[in-house]
Amino acid sequence: MKKSFLLLLLILFSCGGGPEVKEIPEHLIIGIEEMIKGNSFYQNGCYKMALDKYFKAYKYFVVSDQIKNSAKVLNNIGNVYRVYGDNKSALLFFDEAHSIYESLGDNKGIAQTSSNKAASYISLGDFKKARSILLTSISEMENEKIFVPSLKRNLGIMHLKMGNFEKAEMIFNQIQKRNSENEVLSSSLYFAIGDLKSTNKQFKKAIVNYEKALQIDKQSGFFVGIAQDLNKIGSAYDSLDKKKKAYIFLKRSLMIYAVLGMKKKSDELLKKIKVIEPKDVSVDSFFIKKWIKGDETPCQ
Repeated sequence: MKKSFLLLLLILFSCGGGPEVKEIPEHLIIGIEEMIKGNSFYQNGCYKMALDKYFKAYKYFVVSDQIKNSAKVLNNIGNVYRVYGDNKSALLFFDEAHSIYESLGDNKGIAQTSSNKAASYISLGDFKKARSILLTSISEMENEKIFVPSLKRNLGIMHLKMGNFEKAEMIFNQIQKRNSENEVLSSSLYFAIGDLKSTNKQFKKAIVNYEKALQIDKQSGFFVGIAQDLNKIGSAYDSLDKKKKAYIFLKRSLMIYAVLGMKKKSDELLKKIKVIEPKDVSVDSFFIKKWIKGDETPCQ
């Protein structure tokens, strides 16, 4: 994968420069390599290691004056802080990335950072600020005849958090009709629809949507996403008083969080599972205890 990426770089750098393929200077590649490594760690739930790689990538992008790549990695750093729940820090990185994209006139980058900024404000409960960012960005993109599903999705999530369920459902349905082919977006969209159905106590319909998100996350190898989906499915079955099924899905989720070394999430789920099954003596329990301690996790 790495070799094919570098070959693509060679082709891109050589376009317009005649038939000769010139060697790319190392300083133009090393930052991108670090960012790719960071993306891989992020995908696998190894956020501390992802952050380390992103910081290294940013250093190389700055020193070689790669402005657009600087914006990309700043946005990625913001995403890590959002996962940590530190939305105020995340906003600092999103704001800086957004400013760079605006200076470059990069509509895709502007829309992406606007969406991420709004998501942070939604998490902070500042719906007024989130709404302003989303509506402004959506209007700007529509003027350029660009449809950005993540902006609409976050608008739907905002309405869901505010209790405007009909409005949220209408927005989610609009996105599905226009953007069914985008798998990454479809996963988060199905997850949001599952949350909507759960909030309305339509737990069977919620499970259907969480399972769709689960299949997409499995296909893409998004480990944390898989754990989140399983957790939601288990919780929905628990609400339906189907304790056996709830236990199975919740424990599958717990095992992923544990193997990734995510202790806080693991402890939360462990408490939930013990309410359903107080005397769990399965072999899985041995591994869960081992992994929660941080032994043999892929993030070491």
